[in-house]
Amino acid sequence: MLYVKESESGLEDVCKRLEAAAQSNNFGVLAVHDLKEKMAARGVSFDAACRIFEVCNPVKAKAVLETNMSIANALPCRICVYEEHGKVKVSTLKPTKLI
Repeated sequence: MLYVKESESGLEDVCKRLEAAAQSNNFGVLAVHDLKEKMAARGVSFDAACRIFEVCNPVKAKAVLETNMSIANALPCRICVYEEHGKVKVSTLKPTKLI
């Protein structure tokens, strides 16, 4: 259900490339959540680098929602970029497995 790819690039570079790839594939980046930052703002120490991107292609979302409104639970799509054991990884849930 989880799709994970490892990158040789640094976290910042992967994040920039992900935003560019989303836009070039007609997906808008609705938000980027920096978990380290968000947790620190609430007084929680979290050392791992992790960014969660919320992306959406409105045309595709409309088509899917017109077929099955319960899919709204899985929208917008989320893609995570994080460091784990010294490696940068990109992961997302496979939408076809969620349905």
